[in-house]
Amino acid sequence: MNIPCDLILDLLPMFQSNLCSETTEAYIIQHLTTCDKCNRILNEMEAEIDIPQYEVNAAIAKALHPVEAARNSQKVFIASASHELRSPVAAIQSCAKIMEASPERDSILQECKRMTGLIQAMLSLAACDAGIWQVEFQETDIDMLLFETWETFSEKASKKDIQLNLDVEESYPSIRCDKGQITHALGILLDNAISYSPSNTSIELGARVKAKELVLSVTDHGQGIQDSEKEKVFQRFYSGEPARTDKSHYGLGLSIAQEIVKQHCGTICLKDTVNGGCTFELVLPLWTLHNCNGNHANHVFVPAY
Repeated sequence: MNIPCDLILDLLPMFQSNLCSETTEAYIIQHLTTCDKCNRILNEMEAEIDIPQYEVNAAIAKALHPVEAARNSQKVFIASASHELRSPVAAIQSCAKIMEASPERDSILQECKRMTGLIQAMLSLAACDAGIWQVEFQETDIDMLLFETWETFSEKASKKDIQLNLDVEESYPSIRCDKGQITHALGILLDNAISYSPSNTSIELGARVKAKELVLSVTDHGQGIQDSEKEKVFQRFYSGEPARTDKSHYGLGLSIAQEIVKQHCGTICLKDTVNGGCTFELVLPLWTLHNCNGNHANHVFVPAY
């Protein structure tokens, strides 16, 4: 239901006299607690609307219940569909492998690889939603983690005539983190940077210690992302502007990277690179990484597409 502010204000006398239906009452309460325009008008009118906090909470919870139910249904569907799709995709891939070499065979295998990546990414997020996507903390050398990640993506960058640079400090504190997941998160950022950067540019992979935080960064010098798109890029299945749409990406990678960082009590942010491009930063609190109890067993690690 979408009631304009003017009508909400007209309904106030009925609301105060308890003459509204429960549905309208709930909506008015929700509207008055969230609408800045109505709050300003009420302040100017010096109107006093006495709404007990428990009624506000109950009304908001009631209004949000359909949204939460739809969200839970979507989670169940994605998890179920992902599991159901694994077997037929695996069967198609197996049949394609025994076919004679041909462009069609290569195309089928490539599409199977993409679909497998999508399914695994969906399963990963479904595990996160279900609260079973856990991490395995271990002592990790950041400089070695960065070098191994750089080595993994150097060839892919080189094929696009992109120079992948490694920017490391002389030493880093020894930390406890899930090395596989943090490497995976950096891999998502590097894969995106390589995919969307033009040839004859560079990408920097680095880390620095800032106060009590470890900041891992991937910086590119491509076309950048508009301010209006920055918050949206972490939404699931968000593909962004047409110029940044790549058929090998389904809009799940950054969502997974964000979840990985959350597992480490950290944050991920997107900034503009000076003179153009994007800089993604993974900010991990060192105190959390040092003092983690390490009681995480079922590590779920999948590639994202």
